[in-house]
Amino acid sequence: MGPRERILDAATELFYREGYDATGINRVLEKAGAHKQSLYQHFQSKESLGLAYIRERSQEVSDLIALVTRKDDPLEMVDAWVRVLKREARKERFLGCPVVNMAAQTLQSPDMREELGAILQGWIDAIEEYFRRISGNPLLANQKPGDLARRLIVIYEGNTQMFLVTRDRKWLDGIARDFRACLKGSASIDS
Repeated sequence: MGPRERILDAATELFYREGYDATGINRVLEKAGAHKQSLYQHFQSKESLGLAYIRERSQEVSDLIALVTRKDDPLEMVDAWVRVLKREARKERFLGCPVVNMAAQTLQSPDMREELGAILQGWIDAIEEYFRRISGNPLLANQKPGDLARRLIVIYEGNTQMFLVTRDRKWLDGIARDFRACLKGSASIDS
């Protein structure tokens, strides 16, 4: 593995586990076993390393969305998504949504905000396409695919942030519960 990959791997772990703001470049380089010259040869700044990190982490979520949206039943889809999140949480590999976690730490960066917004929109678009594909499912009667996709992402983000704060996996179960309530046309805020 070359220096770029080692640096990105180290940043991916540290930024996600310890936070972007809390992780200095020297810590990344130490973990990667790399020198500053290698860092700046591949990344112009900490922010450009952060952008590379978020693209990599967000691709993992995109891959998960692609996997679970193979199911034709939207309830099975969201249940599969929650199972993966809970499995990762048990292994202490899920610490909330990497996009929202990064957004909270980079509010002053227009480039980061633009990238994070594009990533979230990509997830919404993928889920909207899924809902369009299965639009004949009776559970989706009277639902607009775009609206439903946005609501699912909001449900995911809200519950994963509550999980991040409390580390209580009931919030991950809340994703499926709240999505079911959404399909029924009601709002559930039970904890």
